[in-house]
Amino acid sequence: MNYRQLTPLLGVPTEGDPTPLDKLRTSVVEIMDAYQASRYGFATRRLPLVLADALIAARSYGGREREQANELLALTYQSAAMVLWKVGEVDLAWIAGELAPEAVEGMRPQAEELKSVAFVAPSEIADRTIPRLARRILAAIDARAASAPVYLEHGQAQRDVAA
Repeated sequence: MNYRQLTPLLGVPTEGDPTPLDKLRTSVVEIMDAYQASRYGFATRRLPLVLADALIAARSYGGREREQANELLALTYQSAAMVLWKVGEVDLAWIAGELAPEAVEGMRPQAEELKSVAFVAPSEIADRTIPRLARRILAAIDARAASAPVYLEHGQAQRDVAA
């Protein structure tokens, strides 16, 4: 990868007026669509700028708008991880997959999204959720323990999926 594509981040302001959330959402969707269309050059050029906008928005907005900005910031980090993985920058993808503390602090699940919350041992996960989600959670635990990302198809590591 040509790292010069990432250098606009060095000249992007990290303070100032936040981008309107509808415009930021459009930018995030453009990057995700570009990834799906294998337009990685476009995505790598746009990601640093959109990431800077998302960070400013997450720091600037309050209330429900802050929640929306944090959701967009999380999607931007996810997009960065996906694109970096695809272009062969696995170490950078792993780093991009880690959410900023301010994004994590701003996440608030809605009451209707959850029945309960509990910390459980990995051996209990299959008993507490649907099989495809259990496979994803267990794969994430293994990936974190190995300090290596893993690509899943239907909740299974690619090497485990029949051709």
